Amino acid sequence: MNKKHFFAIAIMVFTTLILIKYNSDPFQRPPTAKYDVNPQLGEICKATAAITFGREYKIMKLDQLDTDGIAYVHYNRPSDNSRWAIKCKLDGYQVIWASNNPNNTGRWRNDPLDGKIHYSISRNRLTMIQTFSDGSVDSKTYDVEQEAIN
Repeated sequence: MNKKHFFAIAIMVFTTLILIKYNSDPFQRPPTAKYDVNPQLGEICKATAAITFGREYKIMKLDQLDTDGIAYVHYNRPSDNSRWAIKCKLDGYQVIWASNNPNNTGRWRNDPLDGKIHYSISRNRLTMIQTFSDGSVDSKTYDVEQEAIN
């Protein structure tokens, strides 16, 4: 065995011992956040519930934002005070939502035949555009923390 081989083997053994001692994987990537969560996600989800169910934005309540980029929103229907809940996530400027009621957690609305909901934000105005599967469109603009403007 020549000096070069001996030196290379010694370095590999030394590196392996160090990695074992510190329980580290040299190929492991440093941990990163799973998603960059949009800071307006809660407001976007509240507006999604309002436009989807034809309710007032101001009755929507944000329950939770999680680190996976999902917001949980509910409202109490004024006519009978029953609770209705959804969860939302973003795919670019598109909002994907699903019902999130205790007895009925629905599917994510991301099928090609589902309508689409997009948002845009300018200053404190949040505009929601809902495009239905038949091509018709509904839009609402909200002042963040306010009721619909149009």
